[in-house]
Amino acid sequence: MSSEINTKENILTEMQELRKELHRFENSQVQHLQYQQIIRQSQKEYKTLIEHLPVIVARVNLLSQHIYINPIITSDTNIPAQDFIGKTFRDVGLPNNFCTLWEATFSYIFATGKEVVFESDFINYQGKHCFYHCKAVPEYDQEHTVQSALYTLMNITDLKLMEAKIYQQHQEFQALIENTPDIISRIDKDMRISFINPAIKDLTGVSVEEYLDKTLDEIPHFDKDFIEMWKKKNQEVFHTKEPNVFEYEFPGIHGNHHFHARIVPEFRADGTVEYALSNSRDITAHKNMTAEIARLDRLNLVGEMAASIGHEVRNPMTTVRGFLQMISLKAEYKKHSEFFSIMIEELDRANTIITEFLSLAKDKSVDLKELNLNDIVITLMPLMQANGIVDNKYIYSDLKQIPNLLLDEKEIRQLILNIVHNGFEAMEPGGNIYIKTFTYDDTVVLAIQDEGKGIPTDVMKKLGTPFFTTKDTGTGLGLAVCYSIANRHNATIQPITGPNGTTFYIVFQITKEESNILQ
Repeated sequence: MSSEINTKENILTEMQELRKELHRFENSQVQHLQYQQIIRQSQKEYKTLIEHLPVIVARVNLLSQHIYINPIITSDTNIPAQDFIGKTFRDVGLPNNFCTLWEATFSYIFATGKEVVFESDFINYQGKHCFYHCKAVPEYDQEHTVQSALYTLMNITDLKLMEAKIYQQHQEFQALIENTPDIISRIDKDMRISFINPAIKDLTGVSVEEYLDKTLDEIPHFDKDFIEMWKKKNQEVFHTKEPNVFEYEFPGIHGNHHFHARIVPEFRADGTVEYALSNSRDITAHKNMTAEIARLDRLNLVGEMAASIGHEVRNPMTTVRGFLQMISLKAEYKKHSEFFSIMIEELDRANTIITEFLSLAKDKSVDLKELNLNDIVITLMPLMQANGIVDNKYIYSDLKQIPNLLLDEKEIRQLILNIVHNGFEAMEPGGNIYIKTFTYDDTVVLAIQDEGKGIPTDVMKKLGTPFFTTKDTGTGLGLAVCYSIANRHNATIQPITGPNGTTFYIVFQITKEESNILQ
């Protein structure tokens, strides 16, 4: 009896286990069907996504034949996507160089199992040059053997065109920066130079490489006062975040230069100043022109005054001088002859000043004739040599062949004698003066060089100003007269000075009118 009960219990237990197993199986089947549905849905969504991508996506077999390719391929090739299936690039008639590139790419992937990334160009059916970013990767089976390759082609034509445009703009900007006469530099908060253009070499003679990645304090050939000024101006930009505009002087290798500078801040994304960008423009010529205009205005004013009162003053002086000479001859005034001589000498000195005054008049008439500067210099040499020998000073000439000019001989003689006289006075005994003539471009140059100690900077700025003199007995009219004479001859006076002496270059421009006359 008990054995039957046990048998029934065992059967019931087995049936329950069978029911559970059946239930699990049914659930597993349901889950399998659910998974299949999810997979099919995912595949559908994936296919929809792939087929609407703007990127070419394709799969090829080991023979480089297409298993799949999305429809975007048609937009560049005008070949339907289905025409690629079972065919290689060469089979569908794409350009030979494009086919060769991809055949080599697929061969490499199938041989090595490595992915490949590169860029390629392609001429589409419309003749438009296209560029692609290409990536191809191997696909493996369960035995980890390469069975196919998946590749993508992203059209980057617009990006390439933009890169080309940016590169062209960069090249143009670089050419502009490197060839501009302005000095352009970029400095960081530590006053370290991160960029400076080649114009700095024209000013200092030092190459760009000597400045880069150095602080202002590490540049040995800059004056300390200049460095401190420049640091202060840059620090103001970092502090205020505002442009800084100022002018300064710099002693370049070709003399003192005046600059107009503008420093502007360069900002980071967070609004802080990362660099100070400076632009320095040489305004030396403008400064010199302004000073020259002011000097000429003063000369003209003095000349107009001289022209208006010179004769009126000279006539009574001539009368007084004549009476003094007549009275000095009388016996009762013989004992005062020394005083009469002094008065006559002072009247003569005053008359000389009036004569120089009249030479400043801008409308003074000139007697222009076809003459040669060399002839005038040769004529004056004995007189100038005699004046120099008295003080143990000497004068030499080096006269090149030059064309004739339209000159007023008396005025040119006065100009030469005045400058040579100043040169003698500037030198110690034993000094030499050299007079040279030569041609330069379309000009004739008269150069008068002395061996004095040079002219101080503050004096150089005032050369040619009426009544300005450094001599105790000078009138300050000698050089002013020279500048007026030069101006009436369409010439300029350009003094160059240094510790070993000064050279006055008188540059005569040959105008078209003169050229026609001289021909």
